[in-house]
Amino acid sequence: MIGKGSFAKVYLATSNGQSYAIKAFSKQFINEQLKGKESLLNEMQVMRAIKHPNIVQLLEVHETQNSIYFVLELVVGGELLQRVKEKGLLKSDDLIKIAFNLLSALDHLHQKKIFHRDLKPENLLLKTKEDNYNIMIADFGLAAFSDQELIFKRCGTPGFVAPEILLYIDGGPIYDTKCDIFSAGVILYILITGKQPFPGQDQNAISKATKAYQIDFGLPAFLKTPLEFQDLVKKMLSNKISDRPTAQDCLKHKLFAKISQQFKQDQYELEEQQQQVLNNLASYDLEYTIGLKNNTQNSEDLVGSQQLQWRKPAYNGNVQTVETLTNCSTVSIKQIDAQSTSQSQQQKQPQQSKFSIFSAKLSRQNSFDGGTDMFKDCASPGRSKISKEKDLHKIALKNSFRFYQKPQLQVEDNQINQEQSEVSELIKRHNSSELIKMNRTDHEIQSPQKS
Repeated sequence: MIGKGSFAKVYLATSNGQSYAIKAFSKQFINEQLKGKESLLNEMQVMRAIKHPNIVQLLEVHETQNSIYFVLELVVGGELLQRVKEKGLLKSDDLIKIAFNLLSALDHLHQKKIFHRDLKPENLLLKTKEDNYNIMIADFGLAAFSDQELIFKRCGTPGFVAPEILLYIDGGPIYDTKCDIFSAGVILYILITGKQPFPGQDQNAISKATKAYQIDFGLPAFLKTPLEFQDLVKKMLSNKISDRPTAQDCLKHKLFAKISQQFKQDQYELEEQQQQVLNNLASYDLEYTIGLKNNTQNSEDLVGSQQLQWRKPAYNGNVQTVETLTNCSTVSIKQIDAQSTSQSQQQKQPQQSKFSIFSAKLSRQNSFDGGTDMFKDCASPGRSKISKEKDLHKIALKNSFRFYQKPQLQVEDNQINQEQSEVSELIKRHNSSELIKMNRTDHEIQSPQKS
């Protein structure tokens, strides 16, 4: 496992030398959440509609008796903000490229009438470790089509959510895609200064600071940024929606005329500014992140239908294993590739892991359970927990393996009832339109060997 969020866990998988991120949702857990099923279906529909080099792509969706799996494009560079903390202040040209890539991705979303509504540093990942600006937007759990009925109307992360979302009143007019521009402006402000523009000791204080809209544009680090960059960020953070530019307007800003130029800065000033920003980032977790976790029970933003929905992201772009699947040993991508090369050269049968033995045992079973109701058969609140003999992961693996044995369901196998058919049909439509084609011979589950 390489990531864990509020709603899902993310695993590293490999097939034919290609690595992927598998985002796993527990049906039982989803059923227990407020509008969990509707939210998952919505995320699937949104991600099917988008394809952009700066957005994590959904490749396939698979269903087992207890879980739903999203096969995602693998991102290995980690979180953008963590890179800044480790490497130090980013150069102006890197910051400008980040801004351009971010706004380009938002323009793609907004042209399709989609808003993300949960943009924050944790959801900006770096595609590789080779550069500091090739970012990828991740986690579309709260994204939605702006021209359709919304599942959640007040959502986002305190400190990044736009004021109009916090001020939304049930029954009133819905905000537009410019709410993402405000969130992107907050991210750029933090990358420039190392400070959160709306600090607070808890969620309530952070939300009040956002509504009060008191941003300090006089910080030394901000003033040392190119004037064009300052102008763009100020416009993106405009409290008045009509004055806030669209993503397309932002891309036409004069700042990006210099995107291919090298910005020269005195080395002494750069080092001085870098130390100042690093000092600010050192206190970022203390001043903001910890305060965000202080969930004030009587907060005015946490009452009834007005509750602000926000989530901890599962996919963080870090491929260092933090937990292993049941009966499955895990290693790094480099080790996997090295093993594959070594096995190919030696032309000998590798020692089987427990996972391989378990999979081989399943392959000898000729029966196929067929499609299952995507949510109905899952244990609901109040039902007894699955016993150790029916471990969730084993059941998921068992059903996944059988699915690969028969990639096309027969009529008699399809046991999805009419109530749940929209889910399985959505999965089929998505998978049939993607490039990856799975079959028994070229897409068996790969199990890395123990060293």
